[in-house]
Amino acid sequence: MLLIIGGSYAGKTAFARHLPGFAGAAFADGRSAGFEEIYNTRALLHFEDYVRRALREMGEPFLWTLPEEIIRKNPDLLLIGAEIGCGIVPLSQEERAYREAYGRVMTGLAGKASRVYRVVAGIGTLIREEKES
Repeated sequence: MLLIIGGSYAGKTAFARHLPGFAGAAFADGRSAGFEEIYNTRALLHFEDYVRRALREMGEPFLWTLPEEIIRKNPDLLLIGAEIGCGIVPLSQEERAYREAYGRVMTGLAGKASRVYRVVAGIGTLIREEKES
């Protein structure tokens, strides 16, 4: 699995389309993709929105097993998600719960991903690469 993170409008999608094998790939959108689609698509944009919808509609237990399920069912997935936890702590309990859930899922995914990139101003930096043994 590949994971791309970065701020909103930082150029994550354009960077992803330059990765080998993704130039012409169809990217599913986390704002509208079905919850099972994550296991069948090649790439998913707006993962932060997928997690927000999943938390509301599927509940926390779905999210806690999500990193393992993705690796098991779709190990070649490219996930693109915005960084959301670097700002002001939200006042609403719901928004704090969402940020915590998203952070936990992203931490789990980053630990299992073969590569993690952080994109700033359209420039991707490899921040984690799993070495093959």
